Amino acid sequence: KVLAETLVKDHGWSKNEAGRIWATGPEPLDCNDKSNNSNQPTCLLVDSTYGVQIPQDARENIIEAFKQVVRKGVIVNAPMRGVRFDLMDIKLHSDSVHRRPSSVVPAAMRAMRGAFLMAAPSLMEPMYHVDIRGKSSTLEGVYSILGKRGGTVMDTSSSLSMDVIVASVPVRCAFGLAGDLRGATHGHANCSCVFNGMKRIPEEEEGFIISEARLRKQLDEKVPNVDSFVDKL
Repeated sequence: KVLAETLVKDHGWSKNEAGRIWATGPEPLDCNDKSNNSNQPTCLLVDSTYGVQIPQDARENIIEAFKQVVRKGVIVNAPMRGVRFDLMDIKLHSDSVHRRPSSVVPAAMRAMRGAFLMAAPSLMEPMYHVDIRGKSSTLEGVYSILGKRGGTVMDTSSSLSMDVIVASVPVRCAFGLAGDLRGATHGHANCSCVFNGMKRIPEEEEGFIISEARLRKQLDEKVPNVDSFVDKL
C-alpha cells in the first residue's frame, strides 16, 4: 500500500496501475538491512491485462519467474535495477495439470528476458564517494590518480590547514586507490570511501566490461539475443 501511494504521488502512476502490482524484486541481499536503499527491490511486475481471468496457481508461477529473472539478469547474471515488467496478455490451459511450475515458470522467464532485451537495457555499476584530505602542496598528484581510475572530481575546498577533494570513483576501479594516493602524496593524503549509489557505465566501456564479466562468471561469450527466447516448434 505504501509503495502504491508513493508511485501515485511521486512518480505519476495512476491508482489503477499502482493497485495492480503483483511483486517487487529482487529480494534484498540482507533482509535485515532496511536502512540501505541500494539494498531494496527496484523492479516491479504489474498486471496490465484486461478481461483475462488468471488462476491463482498461474499467478504464483509468474511471480516466481519474475523473481528469478530479476535476481540474475540476462546481460551479466547480476541483479536488475529499475525494471518494470507489464503482463499484457496470457493464454493458459484450462486444465491445472498443464499449468504446473515446470511449464509456466520457464515460459514466463523466457518472455520476460526477451522483453528486457528489447527495451535496450544498460549496465550500471556501484560508485564510491571519495573524500581526500591533505595539504595543498601535497595533493598535486591526486588528480592524475583519479583520472586513471575513471574518477570525477565533484568538489574542492581549501582552508589554511587543509585542502579537500571530493570525487566519485567506480567501485571496480577503487581497489588499491588509498595506497596509490599515499604514494603520490608521499603519505600526506588521507582517503575515505563511502558507497554512493549506482551509475550507468559509459557506453564506450560497456562492451569490454560485459565481456570481462561474462568470462569471469563462465557464461557464453555473447549476450543472448531476443530470438533465443522464442519457442520454436
